[in-house]
Amino acid sequence: LMNRLQVQQSKAAKIILNLPVSSSSSSALEVLGWKSLETRRHFHRCCFVFKALNGLIDFGFNNHRSSEFHGYNTRNRLLRRLPKCRTSWGQNTSGYLFIKEWNNLPNDIKCADKYNIFKNRILRMIN
Repeated sequence: LMNRLQVQQSKAAKIILNLPVSSSSSSALEVLGWKSLETRRHFHRCCFVFKALNGLIDFGFNNHRSSEFHGYNTRNRLLRRLPKCRTSWGQNTSGYLFIKEWNNLPNDIKCADKYNIFKNRILRMIN
């Protein structure tokens, strides 16, 4: 369904700009200043994880930092441990995807202490 929605967004952008069907949809989205739906979902998922990890919303991730399992100061100490999944279906669950996307963010974005700062940093990264 997500792919179908992206196709519809691209078609709508071309119709608004009166462009032919064969024209580039990414350039049409750029002219209108629209982000792709996948980019928008990524932004909102990262904001959700930030709020959950910082206690701004009540959502238990049942997840721990890698540094909580040993006392060593490693380069991965800020990463969250991914839940163990035995199937590819488990890797498509929201809890797994949220933590995976969070771990892929740069450390300077993850270390933001306020939500507005986090939001501005991630928007700059996306743009």
